[in-house]
Amino acid sequence: MRIIYDGLGSYALKRRFAEELRSAGVEVLVFSPVRLLLPTFTLNYRNHRKIVVVDGKEGFIGGVNIADRYYYGTESGDWHDTHIKIVGDAVTSLQSCFLLVHHLRKMGDKDPINKLSGSTGIAGAVDAIYVLEKNERIENSATLYASGRDIRDRKMKLEMEPVTCTWQLLSDSLTMPETVMPDEMTALVTLMKATLIFSWSNTDLASALSAALGREITAKGMKQMMNRWRFQMEALGVYFESRRSNGQKYIRVKYVSPQPTESASSDPSASTSSALISFVPCDPCVPA
Repeated sequence: MRIIYDGLGSYALKRRFAEELRSAGVEVLVFSPVRLLLPTFTLNYRNHRKIVVVDGKEGFIGGVNIADRYYYGTESGDWHDTHIKIVGDAVTSLQSCFLLVHHLRKMGDKDPINKLSGSTGIAGAVDAIYVLEKNERIENSATLYASGRDIRDRKMKLEMEPVTCTWQLLSDSLTMPETVMPDEMTALVTLMKATLIFSWSNTDLASALSAALGREITAKGMKQMMNRWRFQMEALGVYFESRRSNGQKYIRVKYVSPQPTESASSDPSASTSSALISFVPCDPCVPA
C-alpha cells in the first residue's frame, strides 16, 4: 500500500500517525513538505488530488477529504462532497498520476532499487535483481548491486576493460565489508587503522576525515553516520564512545584488529584471494 499526502493541506497531521503507517508496511510520502524558512513563492504548488487506486482495476476521484468532520459532519450540519468511481482502462490514467509523483520523489533515494522502481517491494517479488549504476554515461567505472530472496546482498565496484569490453571486478562487499559503508565511514576505518586511538572533539575528528576525503564533512553529519553504521564498523574493529565536558562534545575512537572466526579460518572458500573473481556467481533457485 502506498499513500501520498499534501504537505500543506495535511500540515497538522501528526508525525506519529505516519510512522505507525510505515511500521505497518505502508509506504508514506509527503508531497511538497512545508519548510517555513524557505521562500513561499512555491507554496501553492500543491498536489490536492484525491485519488484512490485499488489493484489497478478500480479508481476513485473527487473532492472528498479524509477527516472526521467530513464523515460525521459538524455542528453546522453534514458535509457534502462529490466522489466518483471509475473502472476499466481509465483507471490507468489515475494510476499514472499517482505513480509519477511517487517515483519522482524516490528518484534521489540512496537505495539503487528505489531509484529504479520507487519501491523496495520489487526486490521481494523476484529471485534476484541486479542494478548497474553509473554516475555519468562516459565513465568507465560503475557499481553493481545484487539483491534478492535467494542471494546475499552485494555491492561490487567494477571497471570497464577497453580492449575486451568486459567489466573487471575491483572490490566485492562479500570480501571487503567496508565497501558497503559510505565513503566517510570507509575513510574513518582507514584512519583508525593508522592511528589506532583517537580521543578529541567531534569537530577535530570531522576535520581529520575532511582532510582524508578532500571535501568537508560536518561534525553532526559524521556523528549521525557513525551511529547508523556502528555495528558494521565494530565488525571491522572500530569502536567509539561519546561524552560531554563543559558543553563540548568529545569522542573516543579505537581500532582493535578483528580476530577471524573458526568457521572463517577453516573454510577455504571464505579467503579473500579465492573470492576476488571477475564474475558474479549466482545459484538459481530450483524447486524441490
